[in-house]
Amino acid sequence: MPDLVGHIAFAAITRHIPGLEVPAETPKKHPGRATLAAYYLGAALPDLLTRPFHISMPILGPYLEVWHSPACVLLWGVLLGRMFVAPRRAAMLAALMFGAANHLVLDLIQKHIAGGYLFLFPFSLTRTTLGVLWPEQTVILSAALAAVAILIVRRRRPDSVSSPISG
Repeated sequence: MPDLVGHIAFAAITRHIPGLEVPAETPKKHPGRATLAAYYLGAALPDLLTRPFHISMPILGPYLEVWHSPACVLLWGVLLGRMFVAPRRAAMLAALMFGAANHLVLDLIQKHIAGGYLFLFPFSLTRTTLGVLWPEQTVILSAALAAVAILIVRRRRPDSVSSPISG
C-alpha cells in the first residue's frame, strides 16, 4: 500500500493483535510512548526513506529502490536504533523493525506494473510481489483500515488516558 495512512492504520490495528504486540521495554511492562512512536516510525520508514527523494528528484528513482528493501530498511533501523540510550535501544530497535515489517508485508501484496519491490536485495535483483491489489484499490482500503484503527484505539483506550498513542 503506497499510502502512509494505510501503513499507520495497519500498524495501529496489528499492535493490538495478541501475539503480535509491540515489544515492551521490559518483559512485564506495557510499551511506553517512545516505543510506540518508534513502532509507528518503523511503519512509515521505508516510504520516508524513498518517497521524498523520488518525488522531488524522479531521476534518482532507480537508485533509491534498494532503500525500500528489507536489507536497507534493517540497516537504517539499526542506525536509528543507535540513537537511543543503551537500556532502551533493544526495545526501540525491535519496535522499529516490527513496524517496518508491517509496512513491507503490506507492500508485498500490491500489484506493480514494473514488477514489484527488491525484497531479496542484495542477494537478488528479482522484483517480488504477490499482486493481490492494484495501487488505486489501496486508497479505499487505507480509509477502511483507518476507520477500523480509530474504532480499536477508541475502544481500548482507558478514560484516564488523554493521548491516543498510549492506548
